[in-house]
Amino acid sequence: MDFLKWIQDFISLLFDKTKTLSLKIITVLSIIILVFIVNDILGLSYYYSTNQKLSQLKEIAALKKEYANQPDVLNELLATEKSVITRQTIIEKFLRLFSEDKIDDKFSDNSLNTENGNKTEASRSQLYHTLTSSWGLILIVLILPFAFFSRKQDLSLILGTLAALAMLSGFIWLSQFLLGLIPVIDNKPWINYILNFIIHSLVWIGFIYQTNKNKR
Repeated sequence: MDFLKWIQDFISLLFDKTKTLSLKIITVLSIIILVFIVNDILGLSYYYSTNQKLSQLKEIAALKKEYANQPDVLNELLATEKSVITRQTIIEKFLRLFSEDKIDDKFSDNSLNTENGNKTEASRSQLYHTLTSSWGLILIVLILPFAFFSRKQDLSLILGTLAALAMLSGFIWLSQFLLGLIPVIDNKPWINYILNFIIHSLVWIGFIYQTNKNKR
């Protein structure tokens, strides 16, 4: 009953017009952080996800034995098994854009040195690649939440900001993906980082110029 009363009080706070939007946002963020901390300590989502994954893998293993003599079905089961093992949430995929993972191992033509035909060890850091290819978008993502404290406080602002954050996250992924298609230049990733920064900057300059032109 106490938990239900707490939920009612929380909902009342969100719709209480006498409370400032800043207080509501701080309250919501505090609850989200608390949930993340409790979840991390107890491992609730981790153990649930692990149990679900193990359950699915057991079923797939049983099916693999049953259809061992049917190559087509077995291949589909192997693909499904790999998908279950490697599955990531959207948030995990986005956060990986800022990891120290290497992004060029999958490009076979990037792993060849044209001078001596030997494999090259040069590979771009996903973190530096994302930062240099999307620095403007990342800056906006970091600044945008402060709009809560500097503009008229209403529900439309919250929804608009959340929608903008989701859209910008998509653009960050798209930007780093497209620039990631450029092979490592002269076996020197830092050249690509500089190129990323220049291309992204030129896109912003063009966007700002066109916007100002349309206003005039």
